[in-house]
Amino acid sequence: IKTAIIDVETTHLKADFGRVLCAVIRPWNSPGKTKIFRLDDFNSKGGLPNDDTHLLQALAEEIENWHVLSGYYSRSFDIPFLRARMMACNIKPPAHILHVDWYWQYARKHLPIHSRRMGSVGTFLTGKSAKTLLDCHIWVNAQVLDKRAMNYVVNHCLMDCLELERITKTIPTREWMPKAL
Repeated sequence: IKTAIIDVETTHLKADFGRVLCAVIRPWNSPGKTKIFRLDDFNSKGGLPNDDTHLLQALAEEIENWHVLSGYYSRSFDIPFLRARMMACNIKPPAHILHVDWYWQYARKHLPIHSRRMGSVGTFLTGKSAKTLLDCHIWVNAQVLDKRAMNYVVNHCLMDCLELERITKTIPTREWMPKAL
């Protein structure tokens, strides 16, 4: 079964006002094959500066290559946001992909700690966290595709994938395996 971690960074929390700045698909335990989709790489294909249509098309095609995608709070944010943006851009969202959301599948059920944010869970389970800070000034600059800001946002997205992979290695499989598998 081909499994990957997905994370998305956006300009807004709502898909009608926001656009996808970047997405990372990281194959489980295969760091060399990580795929990074950044809006500034697709900007040269024409359209408005923040038009994420070409990025979303490429991302949809990549998602179709996977059997299972996993993320953290992705059932409530990443996946619905991507589906809504794809629909707004007349792109058929990928179908029949199993999805494991580690927040809902594990952290919310099994970790009664002060915060279930990924950084807190990482610190609790492993003694440290690889999460980077969310700096509002950087996000504002990334919205206009400032290269330095975009590099930070992409690194943040990648670090979220690494953090999730690190966290999941501490959890016994029987604790999280969804019934669908």
